[in-house]
Amino acid sequence: MNLKSHPEAARREIFGAAAEVAQLLGWSAYDAGRHGAAMRYFVQGLKLAREARDYMMGGRLLANLSHQANFLGNYADAVKFARAAQSATAGQATKNVQTMYVMHEARALANLGDRRGTAEAIHRAEQLFEQRDPAREPGWIGYYDPAELAGDASHCFRDLGLAEETKEFVGRALSPDTPPRTRAFIQMVSAVASYSAGDLEEAVTLASEAVRNGAGLQSARYLRYLTDFQGTVSVHAGHRLVGEFEHLLREQYPDLPSSLARARTAATSGQPRQSGSSGPASGTRPRYPQTGQRSA
Repeated sequence: MNLKSHPEAARREIFGAAAEVAQLLGWSAYDAGRHGAAMRYFVQGLKLAREARDYMMGGRLLANLSHQANFLGNYADAVKFARAAQSATAGQATKNVQTMYVMHEARALANLGDRRGTAEAIHRAEQLFEQRDPAREPGWIGYYDPAELAGDASHCFRDLGLAEETKEFVGRALSPDTPPRTRAFIQMVSAVASYSAGDLEEAVTLASEAVRNGAGLQSARYLRYLTDFQGTVSVHAGHRLVGEFEHLLREQYPDLPSSLARARTAATSGQPRQSGSSGPASGTRPRYPQTGQRSA
């Protein structure tokens, strides 16, 4: 299509609509674990948003890239993308949108082990959130409510290894009407916090509840939570609850590899046990280096 003959306003509208589509395709690919495709969609969306002069859409796409970079272990890039989203939309983004961008920065800083930077970012996000005017917020950011903010904070404290603070924010993130998908993600965060605090039984119980709440959920990001936890508790392969958790995983997700089976095989063969952390559940090799950190 030759857009040069179209009026400027029409061209911008077409490019803006294409950027929206690229973002949706990017998220679908990301959630399916097709990381190379997701990055290409997000980057193409950025180019389209620039043509549309839609700086708010550009900010959203930069935030998406930050979220994905954090998941894949490229935490320095995740910080840069989150800060770029804030800079690109300075003076235009509403308070709630700014809150979300700052929390993306906080989550990346947490994975870098920057406790002070994380705390400052969370504090800044909470201040922005307090100033929001729901009547002025765009419809797409409506999902980012107090529970969502608390969920992001719980991820930060999990990645910093602060179990007590993680539990505090998990409590704020969950309510009786929390959707099963969201509940499953947050319960896995809580399970990791319990394990960090030395309570294996509580950790496995929470993880088992998460598996039941997320029954049928095929998100590659969620499967990453499960396989990371599965690998972590495989050192307790002889524990009854751990065995029951492994059995539950095999029932719900028969295609997931068994960390406990690998641990037992390694123990009997004299081979070293593999690390408990696993990469994204995908056949696509991500461009970013993977690490032992967990993030979603």
